[in-house]
Amino acid sequence: FKVYGMNFEGWSDGTTTYASGASYTMPGKNVTFKAVWTQDKWDGTTVTEPTKDEQGYYQISTGAELAYFQTHAMQKAKLMCDIDLGEHPFTPISNVVEFDGCGHTIRGLNVVGNMVPTGLFQEISSNCEIKNLTIENAVVKASNDDARVGILVGDVYDSLTVENCYVSGTIETTDGTNKIEAAGGLIGNVREKYSVEIQSCYADAKIKGTTDKGFAGGLVGWTGGTTTIDNSYAVVDMDVDEGYYIGGLVGSGNVTISHSYAAGEALTKNPTGAAVAGISDNGSLSSCVSIFPEMRSLNR
Repeated sequence: FKVYGMNFEGWSDGTTTYASGASYTMPGKNVTFKAVWTQDKWDGTTVTEPTKDEQGYYQISTGAELAYFQTHAMQKAKLMCDIDLGEHPFTPISNVVEFDGCGHTIRGLNVVGNMVPTGLFQEISSNCEIKNLTIENAVVKASNDDARVGILVGDVYDSLTVENCYVSGTIETTDGTNKIEAAGGLIGNVREKYSVEIQSCYADAKIKGTTDKGFAGGLVGWTGGTTTIDNSYAVVDMDVDEGYYIGGLVGSGNVTISHSYAAGEALTKNPTGAAVAGISDNGSLSSCVSIFPEMRSLNR
């Protein structure tokens, strides 16, 4: 049986695991048995509608339940335990209003986007809050030209608050070409007239495949709207050949950043022709620092 994303495998005496209902001959001594549980992994096919609590929140405890929202509006949801998506192709989720990870982790995320915005959440089109979530070693692949890609969110065109979220993984294209317009460890793109607040978050992302007019940042690629970042950081690996603006935290745009930093072995590994900044190409910065060997200017 399965409880909160864990499969019960049986009972172990320290040497052998016995399935539930199996016979056992007691030796002439005391024996201590321990329950054996293993992390459940999504099979890439099964889809299950999760139950709702009294406040109307979906309660997600398996990969199959998260997969339900590949084709259904999520609205409000809570992650009840760690889940493993098994690295099977996963379609981005849309129509989310509130998502609380409750301190849990999503592993094995392999987003394959056939639309312009791509991430765990495709786009934010209503006032939204995402909090208390970890995404570990994700792979997010874009296939469309002018793609906007983030491990957490691809595109924002309303108000979004992100708090206590931690992501790691790789952002790239499905065919290895340079077609990403905006890439960020957390969020790819924030449209004009809209706002994003990022509080106590970090990203450890490797970014590949930006266009020659592309934006890339450790947390946010491009922000045409108003973005505020506080008490956050990014560990940056920009493996790109082309780009327009590249930043340790934000590629470029209207941004206010405080008490944050960006670090890595190198902000860009290859000559790109891009404008490169340790934190952000522009915006208001306070109590921030970038730590990259190649950064020597005042724009550290």
